[in-house]
Amino acid sequence: MTNTGAEKTAKNRKPVSFEDIDAQIAKLKEKRRLLQAKRSERITKSILKAAEESGLSDLEIADEKLREAFGEIVGRFRPATTAAAPAAD
Repeated sequence: MTNTGAEKTAKNRKPVSFEDIDAQIAKLKEKRRLLQAKRSERITKSILKAAEESGLSDLEIADEKLREAFGEIVGRFRPATTAAAPAAD
């Protein structure tokens, strides 16, 4: 019986410890956090620019009304079959 490529690779691998897995998870969580921060910054800049250009920043609008309006905008761009993803902490 001959070894397949996957079997050879598995035999040559160093055993992975729980600590190694935890370190990888921590790195991925940090990478995700940085990606979210970059996206948030991009969206914030875009919203601020649009608010200034449209005159929205000159209007007195309650925060709740603005959140409702942004929710409606998001609904227009979100695919109909996709539910809102919960925020990850």
